[in-house]
Amino acid sequence: MQPALRQILLGSTPKTSFELALKTSLVPEKAVDGTATFTRSSTATYFDSTGVLQTASADSMRFNYNPVALVNNGGLVEGGRTNVILRSEEFDSASWSKTRSSVTTNATVAPDGLTTADKLVEDTSTNSHFCSQLKSVADNTNITVSIYAKAAERNILPLVTSGKDSVFRTSYFNLQTGSVSSQASGHICSIESVGNGWYRCIITVNSGTGASNFGIYPSMAIVSGSTSYAGDGTSGLYIWGSQEEVGDFVSSYIPTTTAAVTRAVDLLSYPTTNINAVSGTIKLEFTPEHTPIGTISLFGSYVDANNYTAILHDSTNLIARKRIAGTNYDATIANPFTSGTTYKVAASWGNNGVNIALNGVLGTSNGNSTAVQLGATVQIGADGNGANQPFSEIKNIKFYKKQLSVSKLLGLTT
Repeated sequence: MQPALRQILLGSTPKTSFELALKTSLVPEKAVDGTATFTRSSTATYFDSTGVLQTASADSMRFNYNPVALVNNGGLVEGGRTNVILRSEEFDSASWSKTRSSVTTNATVAPDGLTTADKLVEDTSTNSHFCSQLKSVADNTNITVSIYAKAAERNILPLVTSGKDSVFRTSYFNLQTGSVSSQASGHICSIESVGNGWYRCIITVNSGTGASNFGIYPSMAIVSGSTSYAGDGTSGLYIWGSQEEVGDFVSSYIPTTTAAVTRAVDLLSYPTTNINAVSGTIKLEFTPEHTPIGTISLFGSYVDANNYTAILHDSTNLIARKRIAGTNYDATIANPFTSGTTYKVAASWGNNGVNIALNGVLGTSNGNSTAVQLGATVQIGADGNGANQPFSEIKNIKFYKKQLSVSKLLGLTT
C-alpha cells in the first residue's frame, strides 16, 4: 500500500495571496488538508520565464527562472539583506562621483527589460576612467559588491574596491567572454550571465580596519591588468543595478533611490498537524545560489533550542536532524554543494531511525527511533524559528505520512 502523500509544488507564477493546498491521498489513510502561508514584508526581485528581472510585491513568493536557460528553479527563499548603495540604477546622479568620465542616461535596455541602463563614457585624458561611491561600513566585515555590466566599445570592466584601511584592490571582468580575467588579492570574484549580453560582476572582500570609508569604483579598460589608457571621449560600457551588502555572497538585486533598502526574509510555513511525528518522510529539490557558507536550513520545525527537527547544511554535510532534549540524532551525507546545481534530497524518521538520501545516494543513518520534536509550524527554507534561510530555490516538496523504505527513499532522489 502506498503511504499517504502530501505534495507542495513551487512552480507557478507569483501570486498576491500565496496558498499551497495539500493534496488528499487516494488511499484509505487520508491526508489532512492544510493551507501553507508565505510572508515577506518587502518587495523583492526575481527573473521571470522570459529572463526579465521583475519585482514581486510584499508577501508574494518569487518563482525564479535561470535567466539564460529559462528553467524554473523554484521558489526563491532568502534571508534579509540591505543594499546601502544610493541611486543603484542612476549613475548620472550626484550619489555617484564621476572621474574622467561621464554618464549617458537610459542608453540601452537593462536586465529589467526597460531602457534604463546607463553608459559610462571615458573622457580624452590618459588615466583611469570611473565612477564611484563611498559608504560607511563596520570594521572587519565581509562585504559583497555587485553590478550588472554589458560591453559597448569597451569590454573590460575593472571593478575596484577601497577598504577602510585605504587599500585599493582591482579585479577585471571580461564582458565579451563572461569571465573573471584577473582577481585581486583579497577579492573573491564571480560573474553570472543574465542574458542579452549582460553579466552580474560580483566581489566579496573584507572591509578592513581604519578611518576611511569603503568605496566601489566601476571602471573601464582596454586590456585586463591596467586601468590607465588614453580615452577617446565617446567609448564606454553599460552599467546598471549596483549593490553593496554585508555578507559572504551576493543575494538577489535590491533596487534603491534616495536611501538604503532592505529586503525582508522569505518565510514559507504551514501547520504541523499535517506531519506525523512518529513516522514520516520529506522530499524536496533545491538549487543553491552560493557556495557553502555557514548553516542553512531547507526544512525545520522548532520547539526550542534543545528540541527541533530539521534538514540543514553545515557548509560540509547535508544533515537530517532530530534534536531531542539537547541531543542531536543526525543522519548525514557529505555534500559540498555547487552554486546553480539542483539537488534532490529526501529524509525520513521512524522505526528504522533517521535516514537521508541525496541524488540517489544514501547517507550515514542514525538508529534513534524516538518521535521527532515538532513546534507549532513547519517551515520550508528556514529552521522553524524564522532563520537560516538558504538563499536558494526550492521546489517539488513532498511529505509522506510514514517512513519510506530505503529503496523508496533513494527512488525519490534519482
